[in-house]
Amino acid sequence: MHNVAAKKVADEFFAVLNDLAGNHAMALAGVAVTLERLEAAPIEDRGKDSMNLVGYDDPNSGESFYWQAWPLATIDERLGPEGPVIRSIGQQWVVGVATQWNDHFRRRFADAEGVAPNEIKDPLMADMNRMRNDIVHHRGVATARNTGRCEVLHWFSAGEAIHVMPVHVVELMDALGLVKKTSEFASDSGPWRASDV
Repeated sequence: MHNVAAKKVADEFFAVLNDLAGNHAMALAGVAVTLERLEAAPIEDRGKDSMNLVGYDDPNSGESFYWQAWPLATIDERLGPEGPVIRSIGQQWVVGVATQWNDHFRRRFADAEGVAPNEIKDPLMADMNRMRNDIVHHRGVATARNTGRCEVLHWFSAGEAIHVMPVHVVELMDALGLVKKTSEFASDSGPWRASDV
C-alpha cells in the first residue's frame, strides 16, 4: 500500500473477507449439525415418505408453517460433502468476495491511490471474478473462457463443477496474509473456537 488511506481500505476489505470466511465456516457447521440431528431422529420418523421441513412453529398459537421441504431420503445426498448444498455455500462465498471487491473496494482503493478503478489490478480478485462469472452465468460449471484463465487460483478445470471447500477459502486468505497461527491470537481468555471445519 502506498498510503495511509489505501491501508485503511485494505484493513476494511480484510475485515469483510474475515466475515465472509466466517459465514462460510458457520454455514458448513450448520450443515453438519443438521445431519447429526437427522441421524439422531428415531427410525420411525425416517420413513420413505418423510420430509425434512424448514419452517417455524409458534409455541404460543400452536400454528406452524414451512417454506422449504426435501424428502428425508435425499438429505444425505443433498447435504453430503459433494452435494449441492455444500457446493452452493462455497459458490455463494466466491460471489460474495467478488461482489465486495467489484462493488465496494476496488473503487475505494482507486480513490485512495488517486487512479482510475480499472488501474487497480489484483490477480487474486481477478480469479475470483472469473469463477464468479462461471457461477452466475454458467450454472457453477468452470469454463475455459473464465475459470480456465485463472492466474493464481487454479482450483477448477473447464467442465468441472465449481465446488469450493474450506481449503480453497484458506488458500485465498493465506495468499492475502490473513491466515495466522492460533498462538498469535491475542486474548485474555485465550483462543476459543466453536468447531474446526
